[in-house]
Amino acid sequence: MYRYRAFGLDIASAIECPELPDGDAGPADLTISLGEVPAELGPAAVHGHKFEAVGQTMLLKTIRIADFLLTGGREMRVMPKPAAVPAHVRAFMLGWAMGAVLQQRGRVGLHGSAVATPHSAQVFCGPSGTGKSTLAHLLAARGYPILDDNIAALSQAAGRARVEPGVRSLRLWDDAIEAYPSAWEGRESVPNSERKFTMMPPADRIQETALPLATVHVLQRGAPCFAVEPVRGAARYAMLRQQVFCPHFLPGTGASAAITNALIALADRTPVVRVRIPDGLGAADLADRLSAAWPARREAVA
Repeated sequence: MYRYRAFGLDIASAIECPELPDGDAGPADLTISLGEVPAELGPAAVHGHKFEAVGQTMLLKTIRIADFLLTGGREMRVMPKPAAVPAHVRAFMLGWAMGAVLQQRGRVGLHGSAVATPHSAQVFCGPSGTGKSTLAHLLAARGYPILDDNIAALSQAAGRARVEPGVRSLRLWDDAIEAYPSAWEGRESVPNSERKFTMMPPADRIQETALPLATVHVLQRGAPCFAVEPVRGAARYAMLRQQVFCPHFLPGTGASAAITNALIALADRTPVVRVRIPDGLGAADLADRLSAAWPARREAVA
């Protein structure tokens, strides 16, 4: 079994995952195996978008990639479809399926990218197409290493939320790769997209230890002018709720109450800001404006 430490979990996996940080031998929080999974979970199952669930067991199904059987947030069995591309199987496994695992464990995962400053983590959320991955790419080049590009997996330490390292690769649109070239490795296609590719940053652009969460930035495009606005009161909880990764899984994971309580605590202790982005503001300018108040973590690179 391959061993990894990611999302705040010690993982033992039958599938090699070069996107994950290496881990140590010992008891695993999550075991990932290859094998058959049932076609359905029976008449008592709760059904939702591409999943069904009974108690602590959840079945996730795709058409062309793989099916996943999740048990109690401790076990994941993967059954790839015939001719499925291994990188695409891993993409679903470490995204969609891992988000469900975190929910089964009562853990909050925010749908966003996360980068490291010297003593904390900054998270960027927002709808698809707002530029979260491009922003993380440019911030990494400015000396702020990447924690994850898709799921900001949160844990707790001393009463404060931390962002755990996750997948080390970034998913970038082809126009962003061309507009902001780098020496990053790889260019594997992303499932269900002909124009999006994964790129692996160099080792010194990757953060492999958890950091306290400083601020959640919610990106919103189409504003008349640039602004960073604090979100306060009940609106902070509501905005955080909107950023939960795969919220449609909550009825199947049985984690609605746990996630709600975790989000209430997070909203009480963590700054959330709305970042209004005018259409004419480029990604590089946005990265410069947001990072202007942060001390550089490492020497910036091209």
